[in-house]
Amino acid sequence: MGFDVRPADVFEDVSQVIGPKRADANVCWCLSYRIPSRLNRELQGPKRGELVEELCRRDPPPGVLASDEGTPVGWAGVAPAPT
Repeated sequence: MGFDVRPADVFEDVSQVIGPKRADANVCWCLSYRIPSRLNRELQGPKRGELVEELCRRDPPPGVLASDEGTPVGWAGVAPAPT
């Protein structure tokens, strides 16, 4: 068994691994270490996912995904340290 690891640039795949079950949930999306704490507290519900979707369109994307036979199964966030 092998895994395919690729950039996390497809939001639908990223959301399968780190997204909440409900779009209006106020959960992490793995943002707490990526954005300033004030913004982290302000982002509620779908706004968190919208930010991740925007990050997936950037170069570089917000991390990498591991897939098993095309199904996303793992995530690692990769980003510059905050300044």
